[in-house]
Amino acid sequence: MNVPINTQVISPGFILIPLAFKDDMRSIPNNDDNHTASKEAVIAAMNLIKNQNIDGFELGDSFENPSLKAFWNYIESVSLGTPLLNNKKNYECTEMNAEAILQSAGEQIKALKLALPEDEIVVKQRKRKLKEEEVPDEMGVDLLNA
Repeated sequence: MNVPINTQVISPGFILIPLAFKDDMRSIPNNDDNHTASKEAVIAAMNLIKNQNIDGFELGDSFENPSLKAFWNYIESVSLGTPLLNNKKNYECTEMNAEAILQSAGEQIKALKLALPEDEIVVKQRKRKLKEEEVPDEMGVDLLNA
């Protein structure tokens, strides 16, 4: 089979995005609170996004789905009557490499953290529960020794 160069042979899959029904769409309430990001936060976020790269990533081809792999391992063990192998190699291909991320984008992450406003901490006071007063039993029936 002669396939010309730069021709797609295998479909990489598709992405399904469910859309909301009209009844599920709601307007945004108009509050007086200003939730607009500062220019410094926007610039820091843009720098973080621009400096990220995913080289050699092909959707559906770069790594296997670990849940599907575990499912088929289970099906295989049941059908062949062999013990289920529970090895962590199924999930190694999708684990996040935190050290590499911090080495690559540590400065941009720090800049974004500094540009974000600090969260307001709301302290809730607990109300004490009133002790229930014992009400005398006027039925005349001893329920404990009945």
